[in-house]
Amino acid sequence: FHCALSVSGVMLEMFQQFAPEMIDLLKELANTGCVEFVATPYSYSLATMTSILMTVVSLVAFFGVTRIPLNSYSVISISVITAYTLFTLVPLFTRVKEYMNSTKKVYLSRDERIECFNKGRNSMVLSSVVSTISISLISLIIMFFDLSNFSMYLAIVVGSIFAFAYNMIIVPKVWLLFENSSDKRKKTFKNRNISKSKYRS
Repeated sequence: FHCALSVSGVMLEMFQQFAPEMIDLLKELANTGCVEFVATPYSYSLATMTSILMTVVSLVAFFGVTRIPLNSYSVISISVITAYTLFTLVPLFTRVKEYMNSTKKVYLSRDERIECFNKGRNSMVLSSVVSTISISLISLIIMFFDLSNFSMYLAIVVGSIFAFAYNMIIVPKVWLLFENSSDKRKKTFKNRNISKSKYRS
């Protein structure tokens, strides 16, 4: 069988610092010829973590304003929203990568990156809206039949709205900020899976 593993720069740094034996394991997997590694830039991971952090902080603030006690149900609702955020952002960034690769350029300007992200976001808006509405409706329906966990379901509804807003509005700005700062700091061009012969000509 063949499979692909997505490995981010953050993950590699964590392995180097806390579990160097994992690096050797990844090398062994690469030597089998059955595993393809998909590089994930820092900007994708950092934009995703920013969205999750902002959503969790907003939910905790919501609990504080509404005086809903923080308990095990609150933790469950935060976990559900974190999973929902990942569920929405992973396909979004996959689409963005596809659009960036389709340009067949080694280096993309700021405007080209914005255009690729907007195309990716526009292709995912409908599914994100449907997911947000679905999770909210399911939580509201369950909430009316089981008022004992009212705070958990309400937090899921509010959290899904926060997550959707951050994913569509904040994430692009954070992603672009990290992409630009990475280029300025490292002054390297990203490999867009183009053979050397193509960009030499």
